Amino acid sequence: MDNQDLIVIRRFASEVEARIVQSLLGSAQIECFITNEYTSWVMPSSAFSYGLCVKAEDVQRAIEIIDSQPAEN
Repeated sequence: MDNQDLIVIRRFASEVEARIVQSLLGSAQIECFITNEYTSWVMPSSAFSYGLCVKAEDVQRAIEIIDSQPAEN
């Protein structure tokens, strides 16, 4: 897969949040990747966020799935 075909659709402050949404999209058969997951281990800082990337053709569907989830309290 060409990296130019990947779009960051969300950013998360924690790896846990990013992994939960990655799992949600994976269960819907949407391939996705997390950016900065290794950078934060080497250089822990609040300056780094975890980006969730999907293929350009999956952007709309992925956003709809994420947005359909109930908000946390």
